[in-house]
Amino acid sequence: MKLRVSSLFISLILLIYTSLVHAQGAPESDSKLLIEKAKQCRDVTERLDRLRCFDRVFDTPLMHIPKVVEHSQASVGWVRAMESAVKTENGQKLNLTVQGTDDEHGNAWLTLLALNDQGRFSKDQKAVLMMSCIDKISRIDLALPEAIPEARVKVSVHGTTQYWRSDDSGLLLSSGRGMPAISLMRKIASQSSISLRSNAVKVDGLSFDTHELKQALKPLRQRCGW
Repeated sequence: MKLRVSSLFISLILLIYTSLVHAQGAPESDSKLLIEKAKQCRDVTERLDRLRCFDRVFDTPLMHIPKVVEHSQASVGWVRAMESAVKTENGQKLNLTVQGTDDEHGNAWLTLLALNDQGRFSKDQKAVLMMSCIDKISRIDLALPEAIPEARVKVSVHGTTQYWRSDDSGLLLSSGRGMPAISLMRKIASQSSISLRSNAVKVDGLSFDTHELKQALKPLRQRCGW
């Protein structure tokens, strides 16, 4: 049923885009080329990548990502972190997203907005610290609004030092998965606030309010079994 609904939805998008192309008076040859390219997008299995494919073909913006943090090369993890952070309300710094119908199945992740980004990134955009249980694997990621050149970054939190790797875009730093991530989550949750120390200028000094983290981590612990 999900596949059927998805197919119908994509076909509807294609129909709307086709109507827009004709309404704008594009030459017939160009219209046919756009339609053929759009049809190829239907074969892309990953939802976000499929939407990006349509956006590239029809030159439309990604409305679900704020323009101030939009990057064409961003990874799925970076998009997940930024979309979660956008949902914070009334000055809150933490947002929790839980999937699934019980405590042991589905994914869960939470995000923390950095407190002191003024002047660090353009337009005072915020870095986002994300903790997650995705596919039964614990992870910690730091999503940055601007790329950094370092491929490997030293990060210290209250006496615990790890080396986080950057993704291809330079926008997402990731700790070791599994036990290294779990150990660091426990360390961070035991503090009311943290400040990162790093050899990367854009990362060093980033601070986060973690006083609500211990309770918020419960869905992640349940799903990843720790």
